[in-house]
Amino acid sequence: KFDLEKYLKSLVDSLLTSYSIEQKPIFEIEVNVEDMKSKSIVPLALLINELLLNSLKHAFPNQENPEIVIRLEDLERATSTRFLLYYSDNGTWVENAVASFGTEIIQAMSEQLEGEMELKTSNSGTEYIFNLANLS
Repeated sequence: KFDLEKYLKSLVDSLLTSYSIEQKPIFEIEVNVEDMKSKSIVPLALLINELLLNSLKHAFPNQENPEIVIRLEDLERATSTRFLLYYSDNGTWVENAVASFGTEIIQAMSEQLEGEMELKTSNSGTEYIFNLANLS
């Protein structure tokens, strides 16, 4: 069994160590996926990595209390064939930054996971909601 929550925390720690930012975000990471298939792990890791990098680079220039939330949960508990990835930050992005930075990688990884993406932006932050396939 692959400990996805432990892996995500390690990924976050690694990015925070290698990326210099003034105010380190508070992270909330919650994984409720029973069985992540091996074919899904790499594209999911690349997707989350890109989301994290975009937030660290573009979301928090003037944010005193930056926060990032990552949640994964099974959508079909019995079969574990689909899962939800919820990602949000409370940063204020430069206008059009969400649409222009890293979107190709995010879209490509979402497509590789046979997924759909919903993006919501507001003055209180950015939210991504992905419905993704757990590829076997």
